[in-house]
Amino acid sequence: MTSLYKSQEAIRYHLACQTIGNAIALGYDVLIVDKSPNPEISRSFRRIGADVHNSSAKTFGEQKRELFGICVDRFNESDVLVAMEPEKVDLVRLIPSIIAPIEQGQADIVMPKRTEESWSSYPDFQVTAEKETNAAFSQATGKKGFDIPFGAVALSCKMAQYFAACNPTQFDALDKHVQIYASIIAIANGHRVISVPVNFFYPATQKREEETTLRKDMITLRKTRVQQHSYSFRVAAKVLKWQ
Repeated sequence: MTSLYKSQEAIRYHLACQTIGNAIALGYDVLIVDKSPNPEISRSFRRIGADVHNSSAKTFGEQKRELFGICVDRFNESDVLVAMEPEKVDLVRLIPSIIAPIEQGQADIVMPKRTEESWSSYPDFQVTAEKETNAAFSQATGKKGFDIPFGAVALSCKMAQYFAACNPTQFDALDKHVQIYASIIAIANGHRVISVPVNFFYPATQKREEETTLRKDMITLRKTRVQQHSYSFRVAAKVLKWQ
Protein backbone atom coordinates (compact mmCIF):
# COMPACT_ATOMS: atom_id res chain seq x y z
CA MET A 1 0.00 0.00 0.00
CA THR A 2 0.96 3.63 -0.42
CA SER A 3 -0.47 6.34 1.79
CA LEU A 4 -0.67 10.10 2.14
CA TYR A 5 -2.92 11.64 4.79
CA LYS A 6 -2.80 15.24 5.93
CA SER A 7 -4.61 14.59 9.19
CA GLN A 8 -5.49 11.79 11.58
CA GLU A 9 -9.00 13.20 11.54
CA ALA A 10 -9.48 12.23 7.91
CA ILE A 11 -12.01 9.49 7.20
CA ARG A 12 -9.58 7.83 4.79
CA TYR A 13 -6.93 7.60 7.51
CA HIS A 14 -9.33 5.79 9.83
CA LEU A 15 -10.29 3.41 7.02
CA ALA A 16 -6.60 2.71 6.40
CA CYS A 17 -6.12 1.81 10.08
CA GLN A 18 -9.03 -0.64 9.81
CA THR A 19 -7.61 -2.20 6.65
CA ILE A 20 -4.17 -2.65 8.17
CA GLY A 21 -5.58 -4.08 11.39
CA ASN A 22 -7.83 -6.54 9.56
CA ALA A 23 -4.98 -7.72 7.32
CA ILE A 24 -2.58 -8.15 10.24
CA ALA A 25 -5.24 -10.07 12.20
CA LEU A 26 -5.58 -12.51 9.29
CA GLY A 27 -1.84 -13.13 9.18
CA TYR A 28 -0.92 -11.05 6.11
CA ASP A 29 2.29 -9.05 5.93
CA VAL A 30 1.46 -5.39 5.34
CA LEU A 31 4.00 -3.16 3.58
CA ILE A 32 3.31 0.57 3.33
CA VAL A 33 5.24 3.40 1.71
CA ASP A 34 3.93 6.49 3.50
CA LYS A 35 4.24 10.13 2.48
CA SER A 36 2.11 11.72 5.19
CA PRO A 37 3.53 15.02 6.54
CA ASN A 38 2.62 14.12 10.12
CA PRO A 39 5.11 11.47 11.38
CA GLU A 40 2.54 10.23 13.88
CA ILE A 41 0.59 8.69 11.00
CA SER A 42 3.39 6.32 9.98
CA ARG A 43 4.09 5.60 13.65
CA SER A 44 0.45 4.64 14.16
CA PHE A 45 0.61 2.24 11.21
CA ARG A 46 3.69 0.62 12.75
CA ARG A 47 1.91 0.23 16.07
CA ILE A 48 -0.87 -1.65 14.32
CA GLY A 49 1.73 -4.01 12.84
CA ALA A 50 2.59 -2.71 9.36
CA ASP A 51 6.10 -2.47 7.93
CA VAL A 52 6.25 1.22 7.05
CA HIS A 53 8.78 3.01 4.84
CA ASN A 54 8.72 6.81 4.76
CA SER A 55 8.90 8.35 1.31
CA SER A 56 10.00 11.66 -0.14
CA ALA A 57 8.65 10.84 -3.60
CA LYS A 58 7.53 13.81 -5.66
CA THR A 59 4.67 12.01 -7.44
CA PHE A 60 2.22 9.25 -6.60
CA GLY A 61 3.76 7.20 -9.38
CA GLU A 62 7.24 7.52 -7.90
CA GLN A 63 5.83 6.46 -4.54
CA LYS A 64 4.23 3.39 -6.13
CA ARG A 65 7.44 2.44 -7.93
CA GLU A 66 9.27 2.73 -4.65
CA LEU A 67 6.80 0.31 -3.08
CA PHE A 68 7.18 -2.28 -5.83
CA GLY A 69 10.94 -1.87 -5.83
CA ILE A 70 10.98 -2.87 -2.17
CA CYS A 71 8.86 -5.90 -3.06
CA VAL A 72 11.33 -6.95 -5.79
CA ASP A 73 14.20 -6.78 -3.31
CA ARG A 74 12.44 -8.36 -0.37
CA PHE A 75 10.14 -11.13 -1.55
CA ASN A 76 10.63 -14.36 -3.47
CA GLU A 77 9.29 -14.81 -7.00
CA SER A 78 6.85 -17.41 -5.71
CA ASP A 79 5.26 -14.94 -3.26
CA VAL A 80 1.91 -13.35 -4.11
CA LEU A 81 1.36 -9.64 -3.63
CA VAL A 82 -1.89 -7.69 -3.38
CA ALA A 83 -1.50 -4.02 -4.20
CA MET A 84 -4.44 -1.97 -2.98
CA GLU A 85 -5.54 1.39 -1.66
CA PRO A 86 -5.47 1.43 2.14
CA GLU A 87 -9.09 2.62 2.28
CA LYS A 88 -10.44 -0.59 0.72
CA VAL A 89 -11.29 -2.20 4.06
CA ASP A 90 -13.66 -4.81 2.67
CA LEU A 91 -11.11 -6.11 0.18
CA VAL A 92 -9.15 -7.91 2.89
CA ARG A 93 -11.80 -10.60 3.28
CA LEU A 94 -11.71 -11.20 -0.49
CA ILE A 95 -7.96 -11.76 -0.79
CA PRO A 96 -8.15 -15.60 -0.82
CA SER A 97 -10.45 -15.63 -3.87
CA ILE A 98 -8.45 -12.91 -5.63
CA ILE A 99 -5.08 -14.63 -5.30
CA ALA A 100 -6.34 -18.19 -5.90
CA PRO A 101 -5.70 -18.19 -9.69
CA ILE A 102 -2.09 -17.13 -9.08
CA GLU A 103 -1.54 -19.72 -6.36
CA GLN A 104 -3.01 -22.38 -8.65
CA GLY A 105 -0.67 -21.41 -11.50
CA GLN A 106 -3.49 -20.11 -13.72
CA ALA A 107 -2.54 -16.43 -13.80
CA ASP A 108 0.33 -13.99 -13.36
CA ILE A 109 -1.85 -11.00 -12.49
CA VAL A 110 -5.43 -10.81 -11.27
CA MET A 111 -7.48 -7.63 -11.62
CA PRO A 112 -10.64 -7.91 -9.49
CA LYS A 113 -13.88 -6.99 -11.25
CA ARG A 114 -16.81 -5.53 -9.34
CA THR A 115 -20.17 -7.28 -9.51
CA GLU A 116 -23.42 -5.35 -9.94
CA GLU A 117 -24.00 -5.82 -6.20
CA SER A 118 -20.63 -4.21 -5.56
CA TRP A 119 -21.37 -1.30 -7.90
CA SER A 120 -24.58 -0.60 -5.97
CA SER A 121 -22.52 0.39 -2.91
CA TYR A 122 -20.75 3.24 -4.77
CA PRO A 123 -21.71 6.89 -5.29
CA ASP A 124 -23.81 7.17 -8.44
CA PHE A 125 -21.45 9.60 -10.19
CA GLN A 126 -18.50 7.25 -9.58
CA VAL A 127 -20.38 4.30 -11.08
CA THR A 128 -21.14 6.32 -14.23
CA ALA A 129 -17.58 7.57 -14.60
CA GLU A 130 -15.82 4.27 -13.97
CA LYS A 131 -18.10 2.30 -16.27
CA GLU A 132 -17.31 4.88 -18.95
CA THR A 133 -13.61 4.30 -18.23
CA ASN A 134 -14.02 0.56 -18.71
CA ALA A 135 -15.87 1.12 -21.97
CA ALA A 136 -13.11 3.45 -23.17
CA PHE A 137 -10.47 0.82 -22.38
CA SER A 138 -12.34 -1.86 -24.31
CA GLN A 139 -12.89 0.45 -27.27
CA ALA A 140 -9.25 1.58 -27.39
CA THR A 141 -7.60 -1.81 -26.92
CA GLY A 142 -10.16 -4.45 -27.91
CA LYS A 143 -9.57 -6.08 -24.51
CA LYS A 144 -12.83 -6.84 -22.72
CA GLY A 145 -13.87 -8.02 -19.28
CA PHE A 146 -11.54 -5.87 -17.18
CA ASP A 147 -12.55 -3.45 -14.43
CA ILE A 148 -9.64 -1.08 -14.94
CA PRO A 149 -10.40 1.74 -12.45
CA PHE A 150 -11.05 -0.54 -9.47
CA GLY A 151 -7.37 -0.17 -8.68
CA ALA A 152 -6.56 -3.27 -6.65
CA VAL A 153 -4.41 -5.93 -8.30
CA ALA A 154 -2.87 -9.23 -7.23
CA LEU A 155 0.37 -10.37 -8.80
CA SER A 156 3.03 -12.98 -8.61
CA CYS A 157 6.11 -11.30 -7.19
CA LYS A 158 7.99 -12.12 -10.39
CA MET A 159 5.71 -9.55 -12.08
CA ALA A 160 6.62 -6.78 -9.62
CA GLN A 161 9.39 -5.63 -11.95
CA TYR A 162 6.73 -4.37 -14.38
CA PHE A 163 5.23 -2.24 -11.65
CA ALA A 164 8.57 -1.03 -10.27
CA ALA A 165 9.58 0.19 -13.73
CA CYS A 166 6.25 1.53 -15.00
CA ASN A 167 5.95 5.26 -15.62
CA PRO A 168 2.48 6.10 -16.98
CA THR A 169 3.80 9.30 -18.57
CA GLN A 170 4.99 7.16 -21.50
CA PHE A 171 1.28 7.01 -22.41
CA ASP A 172 0.71 10.74 -21.78
CA ALA A 173 -0.94 9.79 -18.49
CA LEU A 174 -0.35 11.38 -15.10
CA ASP A 175 2.43 9.73 -13.11
CA LYS A 176 -0.06 8.25 -10.72
CA HIS A 177 -1.91 5.08 -11.72
CA VAL A 178 1.05 2.71 -11.94
CA GLN A 179 -1.03 -0.38 -11.19
CA ILE A 180 -3.33 0.27 -14.15
CA TYR A 181 -0.65 0.89 -16.75
CA ALA A 182 1.75 -1.80 -15.53
CA SER A 183 -1.07 -4.33 -15.87
CA ILE A 184 -1.80 -3.08 -19.39
CA ILE A 185 1.88 -3.50 -20.34
CA ALA A 186 1.83 -7.02 -18.90
CA ILE A 187 -1.22 -7.87 -21.03
CA ALA A 188 0.54 -6.55 -24.12
CA ASN A 189 3.60 -8.68 -23.33
CA GLY A 190 1.54 -11.84 -23.27
CA HIS A 191 1.37 -12.48 -19.54
CA ARG A 192 -1.67 -14.16 -18.08
CA VAL A 193 -3.76 -11.28 -16.77
CA ILE A 194 -7.30 -12.22 -15.77
CA SER A 195 -10.20 -10.77 -13.81
CA VAL A 196 -12.21 -12.37 -11.03
CA PRO A 197 -15.59 -11.09 -9.78
CA VAL A 198 -15.70 -9.64 -6.28
CA ASN A 199 -18.56 -8.48 -4.08
CA PHE A 200 -16.53 -5.61 -2.67
CA PHE A 201 -18.48 -2.99 -0.74
CA TYR A 202 -17.44 0.65 -0.77
CA PRO A 203 -17.00 2.12 2.73
CA ALA A 204 -20.26 3.72 3.81
CA THR A 205 -18.52 6.57 5.65
CA GLN A 206 -16.47 7.43 2.58
CA LYS A 207 -19.52 7.30 0.34
CA ARG A 208 -21.45 9.59 2.69
CA GLU A 209 -18.66 12.17 2.70
CA GLU A 210 -18.24 12.06 -1.08
CA GLU A 211 -21.98 12.39 -1.71
CA THR A 212 -22.34 15.39 0.62
CA THR A 213 -19.51 17.74 1.57
CA LEU A 214 -17.15 16.56 -1.19
CA ARG A 215 -19.76 15.90 -3.90
CA LYS A 216 -18.90 18.80 -6.23
CA ASP A 217 -15.16 18.12 -6.08
CA MET A 218 -15.60 14.36 -6.51
CA ILE A 219 -17.85 14.73 -9.56
CA THR A 220 -15.21 16.96 -11.16
CA LEU A 221 -12.46 14.49 -10.25
CA ARG A 222 -14.32 11.51 -11.72
CA LYS A 223 -15.11 13.31 -14.97
CA THR A 224 -11.50 14.44 -15.32
CA ARG A 225 -10.22 10.91 -14.77
CA VAL A 226 -12.49 9.53 -17.49
CA GLN A 227 -11.09 12.06 -19.95
CA GLN A 228 -7.48 11.45 -18.92
CA HIS A 229 -7.69 7.66 -19.02
CA SER A 230 -9.68 7.56 -22.26
CA TYR A 231 -6.98 9.56 -24.02
CA SER A 232 -4.11 7.57 -22.44
CA PHE A 233 -5.73 4.24 -23.33
CA ARG A 234 -5.73 5.29 -26.99
CA VAL A 235 -2.08 6.29 -26.72
CA ALA A 236 -1.23 3.01 -25.00
CA ALA A 237 -3.02 1.03 -27.69
CA LYS A 238 -0.83 2.64 -30.35
CA VAL A 239 2.41 2.35 -28.36
CA LEU A 240 1.70 -1.29 -27.54
CA LYS A 241 0.65 -1.92 -31.16
CA TRP A 242 -2.96 -2.88 -30.45
CA GLN A 243 -3.97 -0.42 -33.18
